[in-house]
Amino acid sequence: MAPLRHLKLLYKLYPAWKVIAEYRYALELAKKYQCRRVLDVGCGRGNLGKVLLEGHPYLQLYVGVDIYDIFMEVEDPRINFIVLDAKNPPLMNRFDCIFFVNSVFYIGLDSLEKYRNLGNLIAIVDIDPSYPHIWVVDRFESFFKGMRRSREGLITLLRNKGFDIIEEGGGATYYVVASCNRLLHRQ
Repeated sequence: MAPLRHLKLLYKLYPAWKVIAEYRYALELAKKYQCRRVLDVGCGRGNLGKVLLEGHPYLQLYVGVDIYDIFMEVEDPRINFIVLDAKNPPLMNRFDCIFFVNSVFYIGLDSLEKYRNLGNLIAIVDIDPSYPHIWVVDRFESFFKGMRRSREGLITLLRNKGFDIIEEGGGATYYVVASCNRLLHRQ
């Protein structure tokens, strides 16, 4: 479990939830789309849960799913964690928003379709693979190489899988919001 040891050290030294743009985007999206029930797939320590607790007053339920048990200690009845391989949805509950914050490339893009019936929206926040610092990270995590997509590549893939794109934005760090239900957000 060497990756687990490295992740724990990284999270201890670098409180990502305080400084990374991905969490700022995710919080803004959760508020904008009134996401009261949130599923965070590949949640790591559960940083999105902490961000939502502090900045989203209407949060009712946060469920974080990750293969590693490295979750932060949070004593709040709205926060729940599940240790499970996120490639297969762990629940039958319905969520307002399903977030993949820097995690969709770990879980695999084919898994997105499996989450379609669990939520109204899928929000993917990621980093474009063409930027130099991501090139270095991708080399470090070489077995994931090629799974990250540019925003345009991700949008194309989502459309090919039948998702409707609701919103997209950002630069090096970008986000894409897609409807899980084709009829839900038709204009």
